[in-house]
Amino acid sequence: QFFIMYPVTGRFGVVWVSARRLIIRHYLTTWFAVDIVSILPFDVIGLLAASEDLSKLRLFRSVRLLRLLKLVRLVRGMRILKRWETELSFSYRKLTLGNLFLTVIVAAHWMSCALGLISNVQGDACLQEDMDDPPGCVMTWFSHFAADMVTPWDCYIVALHVTATIIV
Repeated sequence: QFFIMYPVTGRFGVVWVSARRLIIRHYLTTWFAVDIVSILPFDVIGLLAASEDLSKLRLFRSVRLLRLLKLVRLVRGMRILKRWETELSFSYRKLTLGNLFLTVIVAAHWMSCALGLISNVQGDACLQEDMDDPPGCVMTWFSHFAADMVTPWDCYIVALHVTATIIV
């Protein structure tokens, strides 16, 4: 952030400030505080705080409020995307197609993570329907794949495949 020029509107139009000292001062007075607060590990700070019930409650409320500052960083990210959009001058059709593609990818990832979580919450998966399985095992969508003791990556790939099937 200490190297990104910023625009200043003057009498003669917009001028981009490229002096490093001015860029640093501008960043320190604008987004620096938000960036510092948003990267602090509030959960750890909450655990290390005093154990009084009232102070925990106040700290918990303030931690939730400070977490909202992390969302403020998204505003800056959107500003950067808008700047790239104007600089690169993509057509509206290409931008819409790219946004749709990115939305589908993110939705598929979230659905895959949700399916993996659901399979973990459901309990021990049965290995096969016709075998003697331990009591309490539940046949899930992942039961067929659980017989091979798959890695988390393999579990994610299977969940992604199931998600793609659901989406299509």
